[in-house]
Amino acid sequence: MVASWTPMVERIVFATFKRGKRIVAVTSPKPTTGVTALCEQMARVTALNGTRTLLVDMTRRAEEAAPVSLWQPCKGNAGQSVVHDPLGFDRLTARFSANDRFIFSNADHLRRSFADDLAGYDAIVVDTCPVPTTECAFINGAAAAAACDAAILLCMSGRVSRSELNECQDALANAQVNVLGVVLNEMQNPTLGAELAREARRLQRLVPPLSRWLQRKALASSFLN
Repeated sequence: MVASWTPMVERIVFATFKRGKRIVAVTSPKPTTGVTALCEQMARVTALNGTRTLLVDMTRRAEEAAPVSLWQPCKGNAGQSVVHDPLGFDRLTARFSANDRFIFSNADHLRRSFADDLAGYDAIVVDTCPVPTTECAFINGAAAAAACDAAILLCMSGRVSRSELNECQDALANAQVNVLGVVLNEMQNPTLGAELAREARRLQRLVPPLSRWLQRKALASSFLN
């Protein structure tokens, strides 16, 4: 759900699109770390700022035979595959067959497509596969990020090892990706303060005032958070 966003998302938007970056990729060393959710939040915040925004989904698996009428880089047919999202931005999903995968994994082709086929957008958020991409059925995440002006690396706290992070950074560096920074997703790794606040809620029925006081103190403590 993209019902709300954190100040972190706004900071990312101001550090990228508000500083002259038109095309920004978000990637990660591992799947299911919140990349798609972050992309949607970035696109929504950017669109709410009055910027014509496109979210490009490059995370799909190759299909048996994708229709030739669908978007392919440098074919000039991107517009017919764009759909408007109720959240205020447009979406473009890369659908492809196994043979077409190499077209989408060509950073130069993608870069020209973003510049020409999608010239009507002032901000483009690109949702990429994990880096390094280990399955041939997916678009190479490093190549997709290399076609962008900059990339954000999202890591799930407690789930990415140092060696995995190093491997990801090496792959991005080899592809000459402009990595602006690393964002740490704490979604599945709550702070001690959050854990204590959760335990304090158990007292809600017995002593409501004490429960609320303990929760406030736990969450407000810089030491615990």
